[in-house]
Amino acid sequence: MKKTTLTLLLAGWCSLSWAQETYRMKGNTDEVDADFLFGYYQQDGNNAAVTGGIGTEELQDIATMFVVNVPLDSTRAINLNVGADYYSSASTDNIDDHVSSASSSDLRAYGNFGYTWKKLRTGETFGVGLGGSVEYDYTSFSARLSYAREWNEGNSELSLHAQAYLDAWQLIYPIELRAELLDNTLSPGRQSYNLQATFSQVLNRRMQFALSGEVIYMSGLLSTPFHRVYFADQARPDIERLPDSRLKIP
Repeated sequence: MKKTTLTLLLAGWCSLSWAQETYRMKGNTDEVDADFLFGYYQQDGNNAAVTGGIGTEELQDIATMFVVNVPLDSTRAINLNVGADYYSSASTDNIDDHVSSASSSDLRAYGNFGYTWKKLRTGETFGVGLGGSVEYDYTSFSARLSYAREWNEGNSELSLHAQAYLDAWQLIYPIELRAELLDNTLSPGRQSYNLQATFSQVLNRRMQFALSGEVIYMSGLLSTPFHRVYFADQARPDIERLPDSRLKIP
C-alpha cells in the first residue's frame, strides 16, 4: 500500500510539473487597442455637505476618457489613459454664499501612463505606472506597481497591486469662517497607500470566481475643508474635522 501511494504521488507531481513546463502564456497581439468613452451624471437632493446637510445637491458632470494600449512586441506594451471631467455644482457655489444664484463649475484633467512586460514561459506579468490629476483646488500624483502570475492553462491567476497617491489641497474655507482660519489650521497634504491581492479561478466556460483583499492607509487631510458642520449649541458652523490618519483592513 505504501509503495502504491508513493508511486501515485510521484506520478501526480511529475504530471503537474510537465503541465507547467509545457504551458506558455499568450503573447501580445500586433493590434493597437483604442477606446473613447463618454459619460454623463446628474443628481439632485437637499442634503449637501457644503451647507451642513441642509442645502441643494444639484450637480451635473460630463466625463470623457481616451484609453489606448500599444504593444511594442509579444511581451512588452505601453498604455495611456487621459481624460477630463467638467462639472457644474450648486452646492459648491455655496462655499461663498449661503443662497446660490448660478451653479459653480470646475474642470478636472487627468492622465495615467503604464508599461507592462511578460515572461511567457513562467506566466508572469509585471507593470509600472505613473499618473496625475489637476483641478482648481486639488492636485494629485500617483505611482503603481503590479505583478500577476497565471497557471493551470491560464485558468488560475494571482495578482498583486501596490499604489501610492500624493495629494495637495488649496485650502478653501466657507466664506464666513475664513477670517478665523487664516492660520491654515489644517494640513494641505494627503498621502494614500493601497495594497491589493486578488485570486481568480475559471470553473467552466460560464462561471468564474475571485477572492480579493486590500489594505489602505491614509494620512494628512482626510476631511473636506469647505464642508460646514452645524452644532445645536453654537450659532456659527465649523469646518469638517476628521482624524489625520486612517487604516482600513477588510
